[in-house]
Amino acid sequence: MGWVLKEGLKYGLVLVIEEGGEIVGYLKAFTSRFKCLAHVLTNATMIVHPELQGKGYGGQLIEAYLREIEANMPHILRFELLPHRSNTRAIEFYRKHGFRWESMAFQKIRKPQGNFDSEVTLVWFNPNFSEEGLKRYHALLSRPIFCT
Repeated sequence: MGWVLKEGLKYGLVLVIEEGGEIVGYLKAFTSRFKCLAHVLTNATMIVHPELQGKGYGGQLIEAYLREIEANMPHILRFELLPHRSNTRAIEFYRKHGFRWESMAFQKIRKPQGNFDSEVTLVWFNPNFSEEGLKRYHALLSRPIFCT
């Protein structure tokens, strides 16, 4: 888990939500080190403590996350989420917050029971994306990897 947090802090964004001094949820995602994919925020995970779900914390997290991207991450064009097709609650939640259903990878996820589920790609586009912001981000990447 530590490397995920480090990647998120260095190449992406991690937000937490606290209640009474305890972390009750977080949302993280990061970009690729490949310059051709540095405009995509992906590998997202959002978790809210099970006992606190349905109390608005998830909505607060996603709205704060999108505002932060708009305000301070002009190098990000796409923010991708990859829920399982069977997770209709999450899919509807993200669509309510402005994400579009883009595609589905059929039978990509193998469940513990041995059956398969599909993975959905949901996308939100940053209205404040700029090529100049992306060029500045490329300059910050340590040893950027170029796509061929």
